[in-house]
Amino acid sequence: MDPWVDGETDRGEQLRLELLAAYGPDWPFRFAENLRFDPDAEPIEFAPADQSVGVVRKVFLRLPM
Repeated sequence: MDPWVDGETDRGEQLRLELLAAYGPDWPFRFAENLRFDPDAEPIEFAPADQSVGVVRKVFLRLPM
């Protein structure tokens, strides 16, 4: 599969498209209006400060023959 031809799903772009479909073109404003916090939610655990957090991103390099 060639990601430049066949396309590859970018999770950020996919989320943006879902927000656009759910809230319309003014989704940044409508999303914030409907945002509610759950006081009974479980706490979020973050990586300890002494460990570095790695981020993986695929990069495709196309060179001429």
